[in-house]
Amino acid sequence: MGHIPERRGAQRVVVEPGHTIRFQADGQAFSQVRLGNISRTGCFAMLPGRDATRLADGAHLEALVFEHPELPSRPLRAEVVYLLGDGDDPSGEDLVGMGIRFQELDPDSAARLEAFIEERLEA
Repeated sequence: MGHIPERRGAQRVVVEPGHTIRFQADGQAFSQVRLGNISRTGCFAMLPGRDATRLADGAHLEALVFEHPELPSRPLRAEVVYLLGDGDDPSGEDLVGMGIRFQELDPDSAARLEAFIEERLEA
């Protein structure tokens, strides 16, 4: 199997299971959404399929907040840029991956995010 070149523009770091986010989308509140990785421009999160079916590519996420003390605490705006998986498991227990792009990070949030990522890249 050949090497697949990286297509993402920003370095990302894989985060431990305790890193979660919460947000609102289309009038629905989502919380304890598990992060898989994070970069300066976005993150990858995993939702149960039954919840992910309410979101689509381009969905706007309001009041996105990191639920971890080392990450920015101010609410952010973001958008879904892709979904991986289809959420077709009748039990709703399957996970769907969601690529999220941050929009308009304030300077303090951008600095905290940068410090978090740099610290992990150096480790």
